[in-house]
Parts: sequence; C-alpha cells; structure tokens
Amino acid sequence: MNKENRNELNLYINKLKDEELKEKIINMNKDQLTIIRNMSYYYLIGNISETVDTFKKENILGDNTREREIIQKNLSQIIDSFNNYHLILSEERMLNEKEKLINIRKELYKLANTLYGYSIELSYIKEILYYKKIKNMPKNRFNNYKISRNDINYLINKITITLDRVKNDYNKYNTLISKILLLVPFRMSKLKYYEVLKSSLLRNFDKYAANMVESMIEDYKMKFNSTLLGDYGILFDEYFTEIQKLKIKNMDGKEDEKEVINKDIEELSKRINQSKLFITNMGIIINKMLVLYLTKGMVDELNDNDIYSKFKKFIRNQKKDLLEILIETSNKKLEKNEKDLLNRTNEFEVLVHESTRRGIVFEDELNSEIKYTGKILAYYNDITFTRDEILFPESYGIIDKNYLEQLIDSLIHYINRSISSMNNLERKIRMRRLLSQIDLPFNNIEEFLYYIEYSLDERVVSMEEIILTFYTLDELLEEFVERQ
Repeated sequence: MNKENRNELNLYINKLKDEELKEKIINMNKDQLTIIRNMSYYYLIGNISETVDTFKKENILGDNTREREIIQKNLSQIIDSFNNYHLILSEERMLNEKEKLINIRKELYKLANTLYGYSIELSYIKEILYYKKIKNMPKNRFNNYKISRNDINYLINKITITLDRVKNDYNKYNTLISKILLLVPFRMSKLKYYEVLKSSLLRNFDKYAANMVESMIEDYKMKFNSTLLGDYGILFDEYFTEIQKLKIKNMDGKEDEKEVINKDIEELSKRINQSKLFITNMGIIINKMLVLYLTKGMVDELNDNDIYSKFKKFIRNQKKDLLEILIETSNKKLEKNEKDLLNRTNEFEVLVHESTRRGIVFEDELNSEIKYTGKILAYYNDITFTRDEILFPESYGIIDKNYLEQLIDSLIHYINRSISSMNNLERKIRMRRLLSQIDLPFNNIEEFLYYIEYSLDERVVSMEEIILTFYTLDELLEEFVERQ
C-alpha cells in the first residue's frame, strides 16, 4: 500500500462510527479467512497431484515396505478427505474428518521425526570420519608451520573484534559463536560442561513458556543422541540397518577406504533426506486440509468446478500433461490470492490500530472468532511441520524456575547416560556440537574467550591440531567479515 492510498484509507476510517468500525473489522476478518481458505485449496490441488505423481514414479522410501504402506494409506485418505470437503457434511461427519486428519498428521510426524533422528546419527558418523581423515594425515605436513603464543593472542583479538562488530545483531553474534565452538578442539571436563550447560540454559529459558522449554529440551536430547528416543530403530528398518553397519566400519583404514565410507554416508543421507522432505510435504498438505475443514461453513463455498474436475480426472488417469495444467493453474490462482491477502492485511492492520486508538472494546463473540482464526493461521503458517503440542500449547505462562531446573537436570542425566557407552572421540564430538547449539553459552564473553584460548594450548592439544584449528578459524573470521 503506497502512502497516497494509506492516507485515503485513514481519511475514510476516521469518518466511520465506532459500530461501523467494529463491523468492518468483523467482515474483514471473514474476508481474510476466505482468502486463506482459497490459498489452501489451490495449494492442495497442485501439491496433492504432484505428491501422488512422485510417490507413484519415484522410489521415495526405498525398501521400507511397512512405511510405504502407511504413506499409501495416508495418501488415499487425504484424497478421500479432499473429495469429501466438496460435499454437504453433517456436523458429526465434519468432526470425524478433522479427527482423521489430525491422526494422520500425528502418524506422519512420527515418521518424519524418526528420519530426523537417523539424519542426526548419520551426521555424527560423517564428523567422526572427517576427524579420522584429518588425524591420519602425514605428521610432517605441518613441519614448516609453528603457532606461537603471539599467534594465539592475534586470533583471540581477531575473534573479539569480529564479535564486537556484530554485537548489536543477536543472530549474527550467536551464529559466529556457534561456528567458532564447532571448530575448536573440545577441552572441558564433564562436570564443567554440565555446569556451563545448566547456567546457560537457566539464563536462556528464564522467560520462556513451559511448553516451549519442554520442546527445546527434548530437541537437545535428540540432537545429542537420537538413538534412545521415539521410534529410532523401529521405523524405517532399512535406514536403521545401514546406519548400524556404517557405525562398525573401520575408519582408521586407508584413504581410499575412507572415501568409500564417505560415499556410502552421502548416498544414505540423500535417501533419508529425500524421504523426510516427502513426508514433511505431506504434513504441510494435512495442515492445509485442516484449514479447509476449519473454515467450512464459516465462509462462502468456493466453487471452482473446472479445476476440481481436472483434479479428479488426474487422480483417475494420472496423465503428465494434466498434472502440468493443474500445477500451473493452481500456482497462478494461489499467487493472485496471496496478493489479495497482502492488500487486505495492510488495511486490516490500519482498522485494528484505529479501534485500539479509540479504545473500542469487542464482545466475547468476536474475541472467540479471533482466537479461532489464530488456530487456522497456526496450521496455515506451519511450513516446517511442527508438533501439535507446540502449535497449540495448553498454557502460555512463563515456566516455573523449579520446573525449569528439573527439565535441565533431565537433559544432563540423559547426556550422562548416553556418554557412558561412547568412546572418548564420539563423546567429545557430541558434547561439542550440543554446546555450539546452545544460545550464547558461558556466563560472559571473557569466559568464552578463555575457553578458546585454553583449547589452543599446546600443553593440552597437539601442535598439529592447533595449527589446523588456527587456520580454519582465521579463514572463518575472514569470510564472516567479508559477508557483512
């Protein structure tokens, strides 16, 4: 909305009486829901069709027969539910459709989350292999290099200056610290590590809602060791078996043997990520389906018989030319509705701002409508396929400090239990990665810099590792500054 149009809108709104303004907001809320419903509908026309085509023609799930059957069943239920949406449904039938979709969503989330766990474990295998490759390189490769105390001071100063440049940008600041921690040799006692984790998380989560903290603690557990959680080793047995085989491979062999292992890791990673992306896309389809059913009866029916008849025809014969028409047509209509929504959103914001300025109080009925709209938008805007408990928390209250401490202690106990069966290298790699994923670990920048300095001390780390880390960190800082 340009300045001239906004001024005209402001003049128009200023002339409205309070009741007229309230009615305008109510109607615009309904109009926005109509557009969101339209956008969901056209998204589904194109994406259900494309998903059906992909599942039929590509071996998305490999030899995971049981999971293929689950996806096939879910895909058929999605198509049936989309067709049922076009019918006149009783209230009971509507509730059944919503419940069915929510159950499919939960089943798909379990599948996607298991694949997430496999990808985490595979990434650790890759990192261990990389470490072995570096460690097994010829010892004389650094004969002409020497890192002095002055060099370390130079690097610490460079880190300090680079961080100072971005100190007002939280995301950049935190990202740089994370990347540095991932490169620095892990040198910290177990007790000190737990102390840093606990103090950092107590500080970071102090003002968070309880459900958010619960979710993030569970995610940290999975990122540290996904083998003890969820359906790891139960679902997708083909991927599980291949990962287990990679874990027992000899990674101290010759260079060409390491290359073979690396290729196996890359190939398996590609297949797992392809499966996860496909299932995540199905989860997003379910989100849009729920938007349709949550708005059914609230807004005027959408009658686009031409595109729907093409959709039904494609589901029957699955011809490529019809698929292309469906995707092109639905994308155009989706784009048009997106523009309409953007224009109306700007106007809606002006209306709400004016109602707030006037101190207009809305009745409970409108408040409940707005909450219901919030639920619809939560599904529509969920493009990463988030767990239901995060989308719709039972409580938004700030977490109790005692409960927060219990959750953090449960994470520490989980880590302690996990590392008991790991060798020293794997333990260090996992502990280092989790530390890098905590927002601003350590109590202050001085403590962080001291840790970097200690990790590059020749008394506790080999000179070869110090040299490699020094040049890698220096390169990281140079690239970071260039991008600013």
